[in-house]
Amino acid sequence: MIQVLRAAFRPTGSGRIGRMDAERVDIRARWLGGGFVLAAMIFQALWLGLPAILLSVALVLSYWLWTSTAWCIHRRLRAVFILAIILFLGHAVEEFISGFPAALPALFGRDPWSDARYVVFNSVWALIFTSAALTVRTGRPLSVLIILFFAVAGGVGNGVAHLMLVLRLDEYFPGAWTAPLLLVVGIWLLRLLYAPGRSDRGDRETG
Repeated sequence: MIQVLRAAFRPTGSGRIGRMDAERVDIRARWLGGGFVLAAMIFQALWLGLPAILLSVALVLSYWLWTSTAWCIHRRLRAVFILAIILFLGHAVEEFISGFPAALPALFGRDPWSDARYVVFNSVWALIFTSAALTVRTGRPLSVLIILFFAVAGGVGNGVAHLMLVLRLDEYFPGAWTAPLLLVVGIWLLRLLYAPGRSDRGDRETG
């Protein structure tokens, strides 16, 4: 845990990363990203119901960041995101075996999710995250939108939410052991996306 924290906040050094103006997300990419966000929100609402509301808020926030802020594609972004996906899968396993599919809906006064419903939901997102990891080095803006969503919701939001639930309930909440790791990797991803310097694309063009 200490080593992960050190890696997340270690200075990356100048000349490694850079910004890409959000205006470079052209109208076609914006429509594609908007369609993805809308489809994901509908899927989550139909599949999980009310407990998915915060994920939908995170999707909208991620879309705004993607289209309105200057982000970059760091040469280490894919490697860190692959690590994040592995942590996400480990977190999903912890949640599954510790009763998260019943514990979270209960907070909203809803019936438990079935095991199959929970597994399918996380499998779909794992496939989406993996596709983004495989294509982000090509400079595809949609991949960055997906990574932003993971950082905001699956990383920072997920980690903070679990810690707050533990404090509120004064007991272990399913997924709480691995949630801090997701918080750290979420911060790490945001740091790579928004730190100044040269981009991976720029390195390839000038190298």
